[in-house]
Amino acid sequence: MAEFIQTSDNEPNQIVLPFGKGTVNPSSNSASTVLSFSSSTIVSSSSTTTTIGDSVTFDIFETNDGNVPLTFPTVTSDSPLCNPIFVNGDKNNDGILDPYEQWYFTCDVKSTIAGIFEIVLTGFGIAPDGTLVTWPEDPDERIIGTVEVIRDLDSPRMLKQTAVDELSTITINERDGQNKISNAKKAILQSLNDRFWHDDYTLTEHGENVFDYEKKAVRELFKVKSVDVSDIIEILVDVDKTLAQLVIDSVPVDKSDKIVDRLIEKANREMEKAQEHLDDGEPDDAIYHYKKAWMYAQKALDLVMDY
Repeated sequence: MAEFIQTSDNEPNQIVLPFGKGTVNPSSNSASTVLSFSSSTIVSSSSTTTTIGDSVTFDIFETNDGNVPLTFPTVTSDSPLCNPIFVNGDKNNDGILDPYEQWYFTCDVKSTIAGIFEIVLTGFGIAPDGTLVTWPEDPDERIIGTVEVIRDLDSPRMLKQTAVDELSTITINERDGQNKISNAKKAILQSLNDRFWHDDYTLTEHGENVFDYEKKAVRELFKVKSVDVSDIIEILVDVDKTLAQLVIDSVPVDKSDKIVDRLIEKANREMEKAQEHLDDGEPDDAIYHYKKAWMYAQKALDLVMDY
């Protein structure tokens, strides 16, 4: 969490944020400065770094330090990644930010691509005379939080790259075995085509190709006898299991929607069949059923999104 520091009697208050520093001059009671993030304000983020698909939560406390009430108090962000939502703080439930009342907002920052994103927060309210109060008035003084979104090394897509890297370290004198490893690497690399991936965790409508290439790679590796590649096969199978399960878990449970419910039931049955093939030492057949599970779940998700 952020901490408040009183630097001295003659210096402005300073809020030390997890993502940087900003200073806030003590507010006056004039309408133009009646809205501020006060010395009791905490603006914090749960982290400054997150991975693709995960979230960073910003906690924002908006305080009226003036002597007049403010209607329609809001906090906005210039980034589409952050949409501040009111949580609580309106003590008398009148929709008005009364003097010395503090409202709590939160927003979750989530990205499907890697990069560094700035979140600029601005407070607003309307004074009794109709004046739109903005804090801070100077855009250069508005609170800026920086979130770095990185690729998760344990994401399905990155794990596939890890499998390729591990295969690249294997040297086999026996030509047939080396060809099979080369063919497996080629199939995995084909499965990493950007056309098949929304992000490191989710596939596009062409995602079934990922499973097909993965199955081809596993079949090639399963024939390699001169070196142990079972760990790499396990990585590839786990990736496909994860891709299917992520879509299944993302479909909201709604027993009133029989079509969606049936599709998820089919997906779960395919997951069970996949496990049965794994138990029987048939990883390539398991991948086939993970593919079917993904397809059923993706169809259910598409139906939900269309409603």
